[in-house]
This record gives sequence, C-alpha cells and structure tokens, in this order.
Amino acid sequence: NYHYSVQHVIDQYVHDQASKDFSKELETGEFNYTEKPNFPRLIHPLQNMPVKTRSQLLTDNNFTYEYDIVCCAQSLILYYAYKLGTGEFMPTIDHYINNRKQIRQQMANDLEVNVMTIKKIINAMFCGAYISTNVKYSSIYKLLDFDDAKIVYMKENAWVQSLKQEIKQCWDYIKPHHKEYIRKTKTGKLRHQLYAKDKWNIYFNLERQCLNHIQTYLTEHNVKSFLIHDGWHTNKSINITDLENYVYNNTGYLVTIEGAN
Repeated sequence: NYHYSVQHVIDQYVHDQASKDFSKELETGEFNYTEKPNFPRLIHPLQNMPVKTRSQLLTDNNFTYEYDIVCCAQSLILYYAYKLGTGEFMPTIDHYINNRKQIRQQMANDLEVNVMTIKKIINAMFCGAYISTNVKYSSIYKLLDFDDAKIVYMKENAWVQSLKQEIKQCWDYIKPHHKEYIRKTKTGKLRHQLYAKDKWNIYFNLERQCLNHIQTYLTEHNVKSFLIHDGWHTNKSINITDLENYVYNNTGYLVTIEGAN
C-alpha cells in the first residue's frame, strides 16, 4: 500500500521534527502559547499538527490523558444566555447537548453527509450562519456541497427550525450586554448588530474564560497540560466531576467534560 507508506513517512517526519522543536516544552509541560490582538484563543504550533500525529507525540511525552468539553459552543452560549436572560429553559439545545451523537448521526443519514459535517453545521448555526442557498453568505450551503435540496430539507426540518429559534433567543439575551458591537452604518446611523464574526468572538471569549479556570485548576493540582481551545492533554488523570464543579463555581457555566482516563 504505497499511499499508506508515504503518509506514514510524512507523519513520522512531522512527529520527529516537532519532538526536536518543542523538546523543552514537552519535557517541562510549560508551553509557550501566543495570543493575537482581539483574538481570545491561546495559540501554539502543535495545535496545527494532524490530530493523530499530535496525540502520538503528546502520548510519547507522557501527556497520556485527553479531555474535552462536550458541545463547548452550545453549552457556553446556552449558559451565558441563561445567565443574562430570563432563565427560560431551551429544551432543544439542552436535548442536543445530551443526545448529540444520535442527533448528529440521524442528520448525517438524512443529509447524506458525514457526522463531522453535521457538527460543523450546528456549530456554525450557533454563531450566526444562515441556512440559505446564497453562495456569498452561507457557509452551510458550502458545507453541503451547494446542494439546494439539502438546504430545503434543513429549512423544512422541524427540529432544525426549533434549534434555530432557540439559538436566536440566546443571542437576543446576549446582545444587549455587548455594546462594543454598536456600529455606524454608511448613512451614519447607529446599529446594534452582531455579525457572525462577533458571535464567534463572544464564544471564543467564553471558551477562554473556562480554559483559564481549567488551567488554574490543573496547576493547583500539579498536573502538566497542553491546551487545545476546548480540550487539553494531561500527564495525570483528573477528577472530572471536581473540575466541572470548579468551572461552574467560577463561571456559572455548567459544562460536561469527557475524557479518556
């Protein structure tokens, strides 16, 4: 299998190169993250490595445990809205968070796409993507290979519509608390509108807030970690329930953490 062997050689090269380049950081567990102005995520070159190769590299350096926040975007946007809004229950979002695997699989079957595509579509919906056949504006249309019938299916699907309605409600509660997105229109009028990039930015800030507390918790428990936005690798097993409570007590966001212990 020629292709496999070439891929294997490339993966091995990437792995060995990163081992050299980041040997000190991998050894000490003190990673040098960088930040861009106006972008809340912590950035590190290892985050761009192919997942399998990166996991292998981290495992080889004793970062054997892997954790992530389940449905991070959905959970944080929902709980942020609960905190700022009327506390009105959002059953569709809640149901999705708790049954995400079945729902994604069902939609993937219905739309004849893979589960990863569905995950991306739902994440995009949470941050303002349109379900439309407008090539210019709809990232969802692109994800569905510009198939009009699939957009029609999404527009007519009762569950998708219910989800869309609740997402809108979340942002209706959140928006008044973000006056930084009041902008002047060309005619000089002031408009308070959240664009998709604003929604992503608000979400990334929530994600970062959680991650800061997770990082503090891990440091306090003498756990070395490598952070990847809504997930992290550690050199020791952690008490998930304890960490979930810690995040909740510090932020008010109820997150579910999944991990390979």
